[in-house]
Amino acid sequence: MNLAPPATSLPAPPRARRRIGVLLDALYNEYASLLVTAFEFEARARELDLYCFAGGALHSLAGHELSRNRCYDLVSTRSLDAIAVLSLTASSEVIESFLARYPGLPKVTVGHVVPGVPVVAADNAAGMREAVVHLISAHGRRRLVFLRGPTTNQEAQTRFQAYRDALLDFGLSYDPALVLQGEFGADAGRRAMRDFLDRRVDFDAVVGANDFSTLGALEVLRERDINVPHQVAVIGFDDADEARGATPTLSTVRQPYFELATHALDTLALMMDGKPPPERLVLGSRLVRRRSCGCLSDGAPSDAPPSLSTVSEPFRDAFERLRPQLARELVASARRARANAESGFEHGLLDGLGEALDHVSDRRLIDRLDQVLSRTIESGGDVVAWQTTLSELRRKLLPAVRGDAKRWMRMEDVWQRLRVLIADAVDREQRALRTEAERSASILTDTSESLITSFDVESLPRALADRLPALGIRSCFVALYDGFGTPPAKSRLIVAYDRSRLLDLPPGGLLFDTLELAPPGLLDARRHAMVVEPLFFENAQLGFALLELGPRRRVVYELLRELVSAALHGAELMRRVQVEAAAREHAEKQRLESELSIATRIQTSILPRDLAVRGLDIAATMLPATEVGGDYYDVLPTDDGCWIGIGDVAGHGLRSGLVMMMLQSIVASLVRQRPDAAPREVLRVLNAVLHDNVRTRLEQDEHATLSLIRYRADGRLTFAGAHEDMLVYRAASARVEVVPTLGTWVGATRDIDDVTQDSELSLADGDVLLLYTDGVTEARSTAGEYFGSERLKQAFGSVAEQPVAAVRDALTDGVRAFMHEQQDDIALLVARYRAQS
Repeated sequence: MNLAPPATSLPAPPRARRRIGVLLDALYNEYASLLVTAFEFEARARELDLYCFAGGALHSLAGHELSRNRCYDLVSTRSLDAIAVLSLTASSEVIESFLARYPGLPKVTVGHVVPGVPVVAADNAAGMREAVVHLISAHGRRRLVFLRGPTTNQEAQTRFQAYRDALLDFGLSYDPALVLQGEFGADAGRRAMRDFLDRRVDFDAVVGANDFSTLGALEVLRERDINVPHQVAVIGFDDADEARGATPTLSTVRQPYFELATHALDTLALMMDGKPPPERLVLGSRLVRRRSCGCLSDGAPSDAPPSLSTVSEPFRDAFERLRPQLARELVASARRARANAESGFEHGLLDGLGEALDHVSDRRLIDRLDQVLSRTIESGGDVVAWQTTLSELRRKLLPAVRGDAKRWMRMEDVWQRLRVLIADAVDREQRALRTEAERSASILTDTSESLITSFDVESLPRALADRLPALGIRSCFVALYDGFGTPPAKSRLIVAYDRSRLLDLPPGGLLFDTLELAPPGLLDARRHAMVVEPLFFENAQLGFALLELGPRRRVVYELLRELVSAALHGAELMRRVQVEAAAREHAEKQRLESELSIATRIQTSILPRDLAVRGLDIAATMLPATEVGGDYYDVLPTDDGCWIGIGDVAGHGLRSGLVMMMLQSIVASLVRQRPDAAPREVLRVLNAVLHDNVRTRLEQDEHATLSLIRYRADGRLTFAGAHEDMLVYRAASARVEVVPTLGTWVGATRDIDDVTQDSELSLADGDVLLLYTDGVTEARSTAGEYFGSERLKQAFGSVAEQPVAAVRDALTDGVRAFMHEQQDDIALLVARYRAQS
């Protein structure tokens, strides 16, 4: 790891509660998210403060991940009493070196084996073995595909080895052709399964090292009309929420998340009290059977013959004798299901159960269970777990009613009603998950629009305060680094949003010691659980944010980090512009030179550096004129293609450069939030934001021509927005086709819905797309003649068979040779489509 050692630790200030730090790569990792939920549950019960440092994977030494790694520089004894390492994608050696940076902190790992550090782990080997053995022995599968996790992840490697060992135990040979690289992600799982199916290798089961890669593979099996589970049985690992909502529901191995959190915190408590901890605790995982492997869901009525034992004592005596045992089972079930049930709920349920089996009424039982199920859904728990509980209670009560046929029939009738109630709750839970996902996406889009228009630091607190309540985040603190260092010794708190209200801060923010994470006393009044997110733009470290744990969709924190970082970066750019604008009063010449320099940097610095897109060879260029204009192009890759934008802001100089920067920022934020949005919808939002910024806030009249193109790897283009005609060289006919772009300017009027429509275009193998700005066609010769569209079309057709870089260079050289003097920017993008085999 190329990270600076932590700053020299001063004595920790006195705190109202102990603080535990949780170190993980990212919260959108479902395994890490479930573990964080368990740690928060346990920390709340113990009155511990929790800080989750989402600092990225440790194996990268440059770029985005290294910038995220700086979050770990905030970990110190100044703010924490102990740390737990949950999910870090790195080798054992890297993690060992990393943890050596914190010699003064008690530490425990969850799953990572590091010499000298206590570890609490799930039995990954036994869990994976159970899954593989189940497919072989219960379902007769013999050709088992395995979706591996990252090779640097210890737990992924353990699961892979367990798969190989189980095959060996059953005399099945290991076939490397059946091992796919899933990388713990749905996209990776989809890609791996598509490539595997294209090879036409015989198989009858899929086992995944985690649920998300398995769910991605499951989608592809459905796309190819391969029946699951009849043709191919499927089992994942982790029991993510999405596993229960899959079609068919995904069989998986459930890790003991809450037990892991309990024992990890127990270990840290011993160490903080100066007592020796256990070196290693291994907890059992268990297979959860659902439809994807061919079983009924756990908790469904079993086909196995029931026990025929009976008890001779009266039912009421037997019920009261069993009551303590049943109560313990209900309490344990509530914990497993993360039900957040009221204290003593088990007694109300058992009272209702007694009444129901005594033929009084089942109303109290149904009402009480419905309350518990509702609280389970509200807390983001596992409703399906109550089916297993129901079956366990029935098994224990059956001997007490078997001697009374009437009571036995009554119990079966009641149990059927309870199963229906739980099935209805499962349906409610899945609807709630879908609704929450849709609602969060909508709110994040609105938040994106709000934050990307906050081009000053002062407006950021209000923009956040207006959006955070809808996201379920009750507290948020944003700090900017003040000075230099890794991290700087001081930071300034610029946003303090606590318990849904903004706190007053002095102008310029509140200065505090960075390693304390917040000004003294600010977070002492109540117990809290925070996510620590680093704020950075490219390699520039801006500061950090503390976001209170709340939303079930943990990706919300990652997206907020990106939005706040972009807003701060934009505010800094605007601040620089304002400083430069003020300087023009002193020297007109210096002002003009400064403006042109800034505009040139803005225009060139945000051009895309990575033009690698699946199925496209792309070459592009931007040739700024002496008087800088507002030409724009961008390439934003997606999983299945990319977005391409090209446009031109009216006018020249700094304002045009700024409007172009706004345009690029807005487009990039919107398409990253919704990569599958329709171009006309992106243009609609872009136009509204740009019109408000330029016309209302800046009181200027700049507008732009802009075409947005959504390219997919199968050659389909969907585009909208008015700009220069697109040219397409058709390789099959060697002819150049002119494709008009329809619409109107963006930023000129408030509403462009009626004149903005999506159009479609398809590229065949070898076809070449040419996009350009009017600096090409309006270039003038010495005689005043325009280069023109027809000349460009002919020049393009004559060189289109060459490599795209050569096409680009030939066209730009031709325009330069033709024109007398460059008076406008020239932007040009050439893309050749290569059909994927």
